[in-house]
Amino acid sequence: MRARITLLITVPAIVLSLFVPTIARPAAADPAYPLPVGPALHESPDVLAKALSCPATFTSAHNPVLFVHGTTLTPESNWSWNYGKTLPAMGYDVCLVALPDRARADIQTSAEYVVYAVRQMARRSGHKVDIVGFSQGPLEPRWAVKYWPDVRAEVGRLVAMSGVSHGFTETNYLCASECIAPFWQMRPDSQFLKALNTGGETLGDIAYTSVYSRTDQFVWRTDGMKEPWTESATINGASNIAIQDICPGRYVEHIQATYDAAVFAVIMDALTHDGGADASRIDRSVCAQAAMPGVDMGKAMSETVEIDRDLLVLTGEHHLKAEPPLASYAAGG
Repeated sequence: MRARITLLITVPAIVLSLFVPTIARPAAADPAYPLPVGPALHESPDVLAKALSCPATFTSAHNPVLFVHGTTLTPESNWSWNYGKTLPAMGYDVCLVALPDRARADIQTSAEYVVYAVRQMARRSGHKVDIVGFSQGPLEPRWAVKYWPDVRAEVGRLVAMSGVSHGFTETNYLCASECIAPFWQMRPDSQFLKALNTGGETLGDIAYTSVYSRTDQFVWRTDGMKEPWTESATINGASNIAIQDICPGRYVEHIQATYDAAVFAVIMDALTHDGGADASRIDRSVCAQAAMPGVDMGKAMSETVEIDRDLLVLTGEHHLKAEPPLASYAAGG
């Protein structure tokens, strides 16, 4: 039972070159060419500001990277011991956003936290913002770039790690009578996913990448799909990479993706190139490595146990009887 409700949600031997030019902000972002800004944010600026953690100053060596955590996690439990530690040491400005109620709130509400984060990061850094989201974590930025045009113009790269762009079958059981809001919204037939995916799944001048595993116990759909993992995780128009296409036979379960060395290699390829990650550029020697640089396997195991334990409790709270209604700005699809 424990495995059935485990979290939804995220270096090769020779580190890929870090000296890749950042993506310049578009002319349309200049105050002389104002963009539509999309729906008003409902949360107070003080609350949104407290949810965002960034360096005191931005170095501008690369695009700053926003990491978005998964369901029932916190920024610390998802990122502090892996990417949040390794990327700053590589010269990246890393920001973490705390989604409301540990990402158990309506995803439409959580997306507003990403909207605020991107705006602040772009303003402070003077660069576009790259985003990496784990499990549920890619849905908020995708929603943000769809419905907030100014945010769309400020995002350079969007990377989905073990994302569920088209839902996952487990929610049909988890939400048989009631469940947390995001599980309703991640059902394959949800109104949220229909609105998100209608009209194009890769919007704006953004490089999209989705990296996933064919041994992920949650990122899959069995509703008549020929490729259960592919149908769940892929984003139409993105660079979609199954980790087993790089390392045949590799086992990577859901939470393991947040520290897996091969997954890290794909994400770094995405962050250091234009146009999304390319599996052909990945050094296959990474397949002999277990964890990404900077991650102790003992620490990874202990974090996984903690995440599992929290999930058992936190997914049993704050249930709704039905999917949250679509916001008025999205009701048209």
